[in-house]
Amino acid sequence: MDNLMPCVTHSGEQQQSAFYGALENKKFVVSDCINIKDTPNGLGNPTWLSQQKKAKENAPVVDLILQKGALFVGKTQVDEFGVGLHGNNPHYDPILNPNSPNRSIGGASCGAVAAVANGFADFGLGTDLNGGIRIPALYAGLYGFKASVNAINMDGVFSIAQEETALGWVARNLLDIRKVATVLTPMSPLVTVERIVVLDSLFSDVPEEAKNKLEKLLSSSPYDVVRSKAISKIITNKAAESFKVISTVRGLRNIEPWIESNHPVLSNEIKMQMKWLSTLKYKDERIAVREE
Repeated sequence: MDNLMPCVTHSGEQQQSAFYGALENKKFVVSDCINIKDTPNGLGNPTWLSQQKKAKENAPVVDLILQKGALFVGKTQVDEFGVGLHGNNPHYDPILNPNSPNRSIGGASCGAVAAVANGFADFGLGTDLNGGIRIPALYAGLYGFKASVNAINMDGVFSIAQEETALGWVARNLLDIRKVATVLTPMSPLVTVERIVVLDSLFSDVPEEAKNKLEKLLSSSPYDVVRSKAISKIITNKAAESFKVISTVRGLRNIEPWIESNHPVLSNEIKMQMKWLSTLKYKDERIAVREE
């Protein structure tokens, strides 16, 4: 893997099932947590990778896209266990942010986003728990979309927090975002978007440079943009803290026994989260779940 074409070494062969369809002439990548036939899922950790069997078949979402004419070109790197937000996985080569080489690409679906930003692919699939597609897409100046949880068949898509995780995809334009959505959710009712509501409290602590980037994206939107102060910063902070507890309880705790049994080399970020997990009290968990 290199930082220009961020595919993992176990990426697998290119695949194409059809030459015509809604996604013809489009190349795509998937994150290293989505089944590709005859390849394992490494999930960003070498020890985990060494214990995984090769998938017997593609994930259904991959086959749906292939059937519409797209070409699979590679499997891409993720933050360790798919839970990071920075795109820095010390087990592998760093992935550059083409939009700003001196800054983080973001995560957890860092490789898929970098592949699209570099022009290696037209769109990329990944998972999104708490921003895994949307955050790196924003960092790279792309469009990121998270589907509703359970709106898309997640068979063959692995996440340590399966109940809260949804499929997401990234592309350079909204048309490709919509094309992928049409392929993956053909029975969903067509909803007409009339406006975008921006909750200003969510962006109060965002650096000015990032705010300016957001404003630029909003100004190019074909929809009306409405500003709202309906939700206070206190409420959003409380909701964020509750979600952090929930995602940790249902996420890292699922791999805690595996970590204790295998003693893998872990990144500092995972070590820090596991340490925080050890301090979490049962009372905090119950309160967070009640407020979910």
